[in-house]
Amino acid sequence: MLKAKPQATRKRNVLYHRCHSRKTKDWASHKYLTAMADSSQVLAVLQCFTFSVFLSLALKLLSMASGRLILFCVIALCHHWVFADGCRWTQFQLGSKNEESVLLLTKMGGLFPLACLKEKGARLFPQDVYKAALSADAAEVALEALGYVDEIFQRDQSKVRSTWNADQLDLFRNILHRQIQKLQECVSLKPIGCFSFQVGSKSSSNENAALKSYFQKLNGLLVEKDLSACAWEIVRDEVHYSLVQLHAFLESRRT
Repeated sequence: MLKAKPQATRKRNVLYHRCHSRKTKDWASHKYLTAMADSSQVLAVLQCFTFSVFLSLALKLLSMASGRLILFCVIALCHHWVFADGCRWTQFQLGSKNEESVLLLTKMGGLFPLACLKEKGARLFPQDVYKAALSADAAEVALEALGYVDEIFQRDQSKVRSTWNADQLDLFRNILHRQIQKLQECVSLKPIGCFSFQVGSKSSSNENAALKSYFQKLNGLLVEKDLSACAWEIVRDEVHYSLVQLHAFLESRRT
């Protein structure tokens, strides 16, 4: 006849099994977290899995009567995802780069010179310049505005070299070029429906007439005043204000 185990022995066995089970679970959790910690490996697995699914779908679609047409749509969608980086950059980085540009414009020349106040006159920037662009693509509007700014700052600035910080000016132009490059990536190749793509920059019909006229006035001011120091100070002040307004426009499109 089997003897019943003492109660104390049974308790020890239960505690042992619980502890052993908990250690096993903790060990498994640790191994799982360790494996997941390597984000590059996880990303590689996900990419491999995604490609495998896409390839399998492509092979199935090719066997269908309308498979080639549908497959073209899938490829077009994937192509759009590849070029969506620039647009994501517009959503999450353009605002901060714009703020940095505004700050550099202030730093490079400091406060507006008192000697140039007589030449300054009224503000040239039209207040409703971005109201007409509320329904337009934000990336295209920003690209147009920054393109005009870049054109202006390609002109000779020798008459303000003694008063403007050259390093700050170079940094401003570099950041400006970076913004333009990213915006071009965003708008240069956009899907239209499922079957066609629009290649190249935006058409001239999408230009903001008020914005174009404004920057033409700034260019005319520089030419009229022979690229003088005061002319450049007026342009710097105007561009500073226009970039602040651009930032407000971009923020309004995010809400």
